[in-house]
Amino acid sequence: MKQVIFTAALLLSVISGESMATCSSGGTPVTTLATVLPGNTICVASSNPGWVWEAQESHLGTSGSTSGNLQDYKRGPGNAVDPQKIIGTWSLTQSNGSACTTNCARAIYNYTDSGNTLSYTYRVYLVNGTGTAGSNGSKYDFCADSTTFVVSGTLKTGVGAAC
Repeated sequence: MKQVIFTAALLLSVISGESMATCSSGGTPVTTLATVLPGNTICVASSNPGWVWEAQESHLGTSGSTSGNLQDYKRGPGNAVDPQKIIGTWSLTQSNGSACTTNCARAIYNYTDSGNTLSYTYRVYLVNGTGTAGSNGSKYDFCADSTTFVVSGTLKTGVGAAC
């Protein structure tokens, strides 16, 4: 259910004023996603009162991996109400068809809920001034293309712990 909320937040952010930001002007394209996302967690802050994180998505795998399971930390392992669980898969590609010549790296997310799969493809930009790619606390914009902002997240190195 939380991935449905996250998906709704993604869609709302596209409609909101934040979507007017140009990803390519405020960040640097991450062309080596396989050294940034695998084995790490992306923390998406919540705009909902009482929530700290909208999503805490761990990219299961090791550095250099190009695919794996996507795990939502939720309230953590062992929590009787909202334990962590696999919510889908992630994969990385270095191309977006034969027309792509620069900044071709993409992160692809497939969220599965009640047998239905929602698929999203993003270009990922390191927000300027927030650290080096892959460093703890560095911030990223996930964009539908070079200009359409969708959502921002902060990298937490490692998996299996809350943001």
